[in-house]
Amino acid sequence: MKLKYFSDKKGFTLIELLIAMLILATGLIAVAGLQVTAIRGNASAKGVTAATTLAEEKMEQFKSNDFSDLTITNEWTTPEPIGSFSRQWQITEPAAGNLKLIEVRVTWTDIFSVSKQVNISSYVAK
Repeated sequence: MKLKYFSDKKGFTLIELLIAMLILATGLIAVAGLQVTAIRGNASAKGVTAATTLAEEKMEQFKSNDFSDLTITNEWTTPEPIGSFSRQWQITEPAAGNLKLIEVRVTWTDIFSVSKQVNISSYVAK
């Protein structure tokens, strides 16, 4: 005897719905993980951009001075705090007396408590 009531029904079974929900939930969890990674990447990029801007700003200050006004330090200066960043620089004179090497370092701790650093350097000629 064939059960006509069940064989003529069209639609989804409960098992099919549960499997579809499981696949959907897995996809949503994966997307949420990507969101967290994107947020961390954006926060890191924001710190690097700010630090690079601070370093370039100081470098431009040095470059706008005359060659003779650039005082040789031969060691890193005392850190200059700027908000959550710290900026240092040193000016050295390589073997040739007509060049000076300017180095600027900016350090900070990101929102994940990881210490970061940006360094830029440039030679200035007489």
